[in-house]
Amino acid sequence: MVTICIPIYNFPVHRLLKSLERQKKQSLYPIEILLIDDGSNTNTKKENKTVCEKFRYIELNSNIGRAKIRNLFIKYAAFDYLLFLDCDSLIIKDDFLETYVNQAKRGVTLACGGRLYPTETPGREYLLRYKYGIRRESKPALERKRNPHRSFMTNNFLIQKQLIAQIGFDESIKGYGHEDTLFGIELQQKKIPIEHIENPVLNGGIETNEEFLAKTRQSIINLVQIKNNYPKPQTLEKNITLLKIVRQIGVLKYAVRFTAPLLLPAAYQILKTGNGSGALFAFYKLTLYIALNGSKNTTQ
Repeated sequence: MVTICIPIYNFPVHRLLKSLERQKKQSLYPIEILLIDDGSNTNTKKENKTVCEKFRYIELNSNIGRAKIRNLFIKYAAFDYLLFLDCDSLIIKDDFLETYVNQAKRGVTLACGGRLYPTETPGREYLLRYKYGIRRESKPALERKRNPHRSFMTNNFLIQKQLIAQIGFDESIKGYGHEDTLFGIELQQKKIPIEHIENPVLNGGIETNEEFLAKTRQSIINLVQIKNNYPKPQTLEKNITLLKIVRQIGVLKYAVRFTAPLLLPAAYQILKTGNGSGALFAFYKLTLYIALNGSKNTTQ
């Protein structure tokens, strides 16, 4: 009935697998666990290998990225429903799998379970990612339902295999960022409904401030490339707040671009300490986008 798809990248998965295996044994319906390591470092592969080999486990020699690896699961999955979970997820509900099985039994097209963050505030070196996650990602199903396609996230969702095979994630997107945005837009354009349910996982792998800032930069690079190549830019602006703001500020973006060499390093240093506000982080992303969009080489 359900294939649990877990892409692994540089993170230990024994806690996640222990919880899933226990709930899998309790289910009356067929469930398989499929793991693909996306070019993790040697230590991670060594740590995970013993526990992963109890299930269906594939190791890739090099990293192929968040979009392409999710498409790869279609090739190996045995069942008609795929449940995608990030490898740093932690299961916090005893009926987590059964909730998704019930969604599959009723023939749902796609269901998103949501994400929570620990209630205990982490150290300052993790505060930027933690505060962003609490503010932007940790939302109850009722709130996510208000804008179901913009609320789509890849960390915890169930989807019909034939649907993801039909649409797929855009493999031109490399690295971190916006593969979920484009997938959500494609679903919206094709009028495919998304069910948002209360079946969250806990984010068990919060990045340091510096790691999250590096990922943020990569996501902005991806966004610049998407915006410059997407055939319907107005659709992007309608669904991506940052692009909407860039359009709204009009010619002011040239002033932002001119001052970016001064503004970006200062904002970065504040955000790196974990003391920066949500407004400063939003300003940093806006300035970074405008600066990179005016650059001839967005990969730097």
